[in-house]
Amino acid sequence: MPEIANYKTPIEGLFLTGAGTHPGGSISGMPGRNCARVFLKSEQPFVQTLKDLSNSVKSTVGSVLGVF
Repeated sequence: MPEIANYKTPIEGLFLTGAGTHPGGSISGMPGRNCARVFLKSEQPFVQTLKDLSNSVKSTVGSVLGVF
């Protein structure tokens, strides 16, 4: 159902995660991580965006330079 895509539901403050959400039912923890990111962005959008950007830059620099 499109109404519950991206871990959000029509009910304010209710988020959906688990084996039935993207990326599926493997033992990776990714559905929970993705849902947590959506929740954090809904609570503090600017702060979380800055944290995500910082983590992306660190990851990229670490990959290129072989550090971190």
